[in-house]
Amino acid sequence: MNKLYSLLAFLFFSQIYAVNFTVNNIRYTGSDNAPYTATVTGHTFSFFGAADLSTVTYNGNNYTVTSIGINAFSGSRYLTSVTIGHAVTSIGDFAFKSCTSLASVTIPNSVTSIGNSAFGSCNSLTSITIPNSVTSIGNAAFEYCTGLTYVTIGNSVTSIRYNAFFSCTSLTSVTIPNSVTSIESNVFSFCSSLTSVTIPNSVTSIGSQAFYNCTNLTTVNCYVLNPIAISADVFQIINQSACALNVPIGSEAAYEAAAVWTNFNPINGNLNIAPTDILLSASAINENKAANSTVGTFGSTDANTADTFTYTLVAGTGSTDNTSFNISGNTLTINASPDFETKSSYLIRVRTTDNGDLSFEKEFTITVNNVNEAPTDISLSASAINENVAGNSSVGIFSSIDADAANTFTYTLVAGTGSTDNASFNISGNSLRITASPDFETKSSYAIRIRTTDQGNLFFEKQFTVAINNLCDVSFTVAQTNVSCNGGSNGSATVTVSGGTSGYTYSWSPTGGTAATATGLTAGTYTCTITDANSCTTTASVTITQPNVMTVDAGPTTVTYCANAITPITATNISTNFQGAYAPANWAFANANADGNVNTTNAPASITITGGNNNGDNFFGGSPGDSSYSITFTPNTTVSFNWAYSTDDGGFSDYPQVIVNGVATIMQGYNINTSRPETQSGTMTVNVTAGQTFAFNMHTVDNKFGAATVTISNLVISNSDGSYSWVATNGGSITGATNTANMTPATSGTYTVTATNANGCSATDSVAVIIATATTSQTDVSCNGGSNGAINLTPTGGTAPYTFNWGGGITTEDRTGLAAGTYTCTITDASSCITTTSVTITEPTALVANLTTQTNVSCNGGPTGSATVSVSGGTSGYTYSWSPSGGTAATASGLAAGTYTCTITDANSCTTTASVTITQPTVIDFTTTVLSGYDYNTGYSQTIVASGGTGSKTYAVTAGSLPSGFSLSTAGQITGISTQIADSNFTVTATDANSCSATYDYILKLNQIPITVTATPSQTKVYGESEPVLTYTASPSLLSGDSFTGSLTRVSGKNIGNYAINQGSLSAGSKYLITYAGANFSITAKPITVTADAKTKVYGAVDPSLTYSVSPSLVGTDVFTGTLTRVSGENVSTYAIEQNDLSAGSNYAITYEAEDFAITAKPITVTADAKTKVYGAVDPSLTYSVSPSLVGTDGFTGTLTRVAGENVGTYAITQGDLSAGSNYTIAYVAKD
Repeated sequence: MNKLYSLLAFLFFSQIYAVNFTVNNIRYTGSDNAPYTATVTGHTFSFFGAADLSTVTYNGNNYTVTSIGINAFSGSRYLTSVTIGHAVTSIGDFAFKSCTSLASVTIPNSVTSIGNSAFGSCNSLTSITIPNSVTSIGNAAFEYCTGLTYVTIGNSVTSIRYNAFFSCTSLTSVTIPNSVTSIESNVFSFCSSLTSVTIPNSVTSIGSQAFYNCTNLTTVNCYVLNPIAISADVFQIINQSACALNVPIGSEAAYEAAAVWTNFNPINGNLNIAPTDILLSASAINENKAANSTVGTFGSTDANTADTFTYTLVAGTGSTDNTSFNISGNTLTINASPDFETKSSYLIRVRTTDNGDLSFEKEFTITVNNVNEAPTDISLSASAINENVAGNSSVGIFSSIDADAANTFTYTLVAGTGSTDNASFNISGNSLRITASPDFETKSSYAIRIRTTDQGNLFFEKQFTVAINNLCDVSFTVAQTNVSCNGGSNGSATVTVSGGTSGYTYSWSPTGGTAATATGLTAGTYTCTITDANSCTTTASVTITQPNVMTVDAGPTTVTYCANAITPITATNISTNFQGAYAPANWAFANANADGNVNTTNAPASITITGGNNNGDNFFGGSPGDSSYSITFTPNTTVSFNWAYSTDDGGFSDYPQVIVNGVATIMQGYNINTSRPETQSGTMTVNVTAGQTFAFNMHTVDNKFGAATVTISNLVISNSDGSYSWVATNGGSITGATNTANMTPATSGTYTVTATNANGCSATDSVAVIIATATTSQTDVSCNGGSNGAINLTPTGGTAPYTFNWGGGITTEDRTGLAAGTYTCTITDASSCITTTSVTITEPTALVANLTTQTNVSCNGGPTGSATVSVSGGTSGYTYSWSPSGGTAATASGLAAGTYTCTITDANSCTTTASVTITQPTVIDFTTTVLSGYDYNTGYSQTIVASGGTGSKTYAVTAGSLPSGFSLSTAGQITGISTQIADSNFTVTATDANSCSATYDYILKLNQIPITVTATPSQTKVYGESEPVLTYTASPSLLSGDSFTGSLTRVSGKNIGNYAINQGSLSAGSKYLITYAGANFSITAKPITVTADAKTKVYGAVDPSLTYSVSPSLVGTDVFTGTLTRVSGENVSTYAIEQNDLSAGSNYAITYEAEDFAITAKPITVTADAKTKVYGAVDPSLTYSVSPSLVGTDGFTGTLTRVAGENVGTYAITQGDLSAGSNYTIAYVAKD
């Protein structure tokens, strides 16, 4: 047969790699940056043994192999096994072609494509598994894998390309997966050991000669329902009449009528096809259906229409809710009553299994339909209301519990159990209201019945009891102690309770505890909830106040002095809270040299006012302010105090007053009494508006009755955050109202003064003192002998502007560009304050570097050189920088040959350098690069020579091996006699005196043994017979143990003729040089015998068809042309049937067996007509009738006659000589 090879051009777009390298004789192209990936590249011919194509390490980087490129191992005859890494995604064209020793390869699930001829002629492979990840198998991917007995094709392959398994002569069976739609031409041609093949129902096309010459094929299982139209050569050179075709049940008639398929014998309709779908009549069910209710019924889609099915719930994707369902027969039921609000849908997985045990699985979603449900409960937010509330007050709010959360509800009062008091209530929306004001003593509870109705008119009813709360009468008083110092927490409050039922409990908020007295309070409002023994409650509130903030003024925040003109700091108390008649008790300065407790003064405990002498008798006629003590306020202020009044005789004279903004009021609680002497006391609180004046006054009525005095104590002024002043007139007196503290600072710094009063309240103020000085910072010279020193001078304190004098006429504030030395500056400020400061600039010693050691490179190109430098001087903390390489340490190692410079930098960035030149020997180079071939069992000698390196070199084989019987001396000479019938691949390493080495790969080839292969002449076959094995002779014979592989082929053709026998794939291996002498193969005509069938007809009838039998039958679809004929003639006789132009074509030699064609006489009936005459008359003509009629123009000859006689009587009419000729047989019926 002819085999067509097409050259396919592919355009590849791929990553551009930057690194080409060889590791273990395998060539790679890799990326030059992370992540490191590599492709095995072409023509790795010299590989031996097993190859691991997972990862490879090169130049310190670990590369992951991701693809095997075109021709990667093509022709590597000594590759025995391959491990392909799980990152590899493609195997390129010809990747392993002709790897004749490759016996084991595992293709991982990462691979998606196998290229053209990727494993072609790998005739040591016995099995191959193509994983499910592979979607594409290239043309001729496994052709000529003659040792391949088993193959598994993954279920992602959609097309098996042409010649994929061509001439896999050991392959016995193959199952094509359901993913395949196309089997291209010649895929399994010449798979002569193939006995069975399974074609899935996914296949839609089969190419020409797909199974050509699979001569041992006995079974074809074809699951395709309708026969695929195929060419006659798909199963050519196969004895279809002895090969069983198994097809799907019910499709055998279609195959028996289909071209090519009809030639199989027998054709059995016995294949079961799996179901392809499951149908469910309904996939939704209403909620609240009874347990075990039907959801729907199952049905299956199956090409085998007569199949029956079993349905089961199975585990797998979508089987989450299988346990909630059951299947009985083909009916799906739900186990428990469904509830939409609990679960609105279910996932199940169902399997249908036909009666042939083939199955199909499918996921279903069962939906629960939401159905309106009645409410299940009513709640009321409050079921009690206080007595005496107004009519139509709200008791509480209704809400409903319903599985349908989105429902809305209407509430109504309805008759029924518990509806006794419905008339006393009304409902507005969802609010329950009491119609009339309730009274606990009249009725303490009510019974009502409520209905809630959803928008679907489903409802629920419930009874409620509404309680009336009996109100309680608990009373109280509150006493308080305010906070003594602003921001303090020493306030307290006490409630005294009466009424209710004793056994009270207390709860203060936001803080205060659970006792009648709350302590530790800060300023603010506090509420106490009081509950009696009957749970009656009331609340009491109290506001705790605090004094305003006490302050101290220490003068300006900043004071600047000359060093020789420092004055004291004075601090003054300006507290706005003169409370309890106490001024500050002490002062305390806080700083580095504090001088505390200066001028301590105690304030008086009280203010005493004595009535004046008016010398008059006008009763109540005195003028305001006769004897007073006044305060002027800026803010709104509250003044509270205690007063004590006394007279010194028995007459009425004076009475105490307070005067606010000029309006006098007798002190609260004072009783004008004419009885003398007398004493009275009381308390009073006065509110004073901002800007008004406030005064204590003793109003004199008549001094002739004697003097009176009033003493003010416990004076508290609150809510005052502004300033106020005390003014005493007409006998009022106060001491210690103002305090000052003085201190003279010694150094610059911040001074803080604290004033504390008798209540422990305190205030502070600070002043920053600056005494004129000068601060300096300096920059020393960084490198020895330099002039980059600098002085930064900053005057502090004093009064700007400043002048500077460094001497030598230099008057700048700062100095730069200074060498080492001492520099002095005199500073004068605007107030003529003078300060002198000195600065000394230093420098390091000189920086010196020396080379201490040097080691040269031992092997050319190696990084084994090193050098070390030592440093002195400068500023310690040296750094090193070698260039062009060498690192940053004092010693540079790993150096190649070359000149290196080390730059040394000290801590001040001063630098110096040292240089060194590293040398290396010359490179070791093999001058012998090609070895002459060797002859079988013949002495051999050749010397390998390498130059360069250091000293003499030794040689050794370090990879591969020499031919058996050969050896390599350390001097490099190969000698020996070998009977090895194979080339040898090996690596020689040359090592010099420094242990430096170089390698070179050699191939020592066996010179080929010439043989002549002669095709056996006169090989032949009869047309239509199976192709015989083409035979040959070889001269001389192969060596013991050697054998031929492959086979001869011939020029394709099936008709008779001569066809050249070609060498084909016949090979004795690479060690033999074959000269091929061809011959012709003859196809001779097939002898058949055609035997004519004997035929006959009645004269005048139409000729019957001339038929014949043939033995043996024609080949395949061959047919006869032409027809038989007979010798012409239509009269009764025997005529020979002749072959005429009947032919089966030139491929057949017909032996014709003739028979005769007989024409028999036509039977007719002649019936005489009865006749009569009168005696003596002439005889009438004798006539007759004929049945059937004569043929065509035929006519009778002769006449009828009668028995002789003339007398009266009856005479028979006879046939006489009446005749229609020899073509008729007459049956005569006589008359008289």
